[in-house]
Amino acid sequence: MGSIVFYVYFLLMTKFFGQTLGKMLFGLRVIREDDGSLTWSDLLFREVVGRFIHRVLFLTPLLYVVVAFTNQKQGLHDMFASTRVVHTE
Repeated sequence: MGSIVFYVYFLLMTKFFGQTLGKMLFGLRVIREDDGSLTWSDLLFREVVGRFIHRVLFLTPLLYVVVAFTNQKQGLHDMFASTRVVHTE
């Protein structure tokens, strides 16, 4: 039950607000690479499939190092979903 709540929180907050409470605090927002509206399929890949992969794989903390070496500072879950996180004005 806890996992369902975890995934639903990220999925719904990102769909309806473009950000979770943590991202709101830091002035961050999730957008599509083509600046279009976030679709349910984008979010399913980013928030469910991407987070599942990060939680299941043994070297999960090391996967976030990928962000430091990509031009648009994307994590693997962002690459899967063609999204990125940007600072809001």
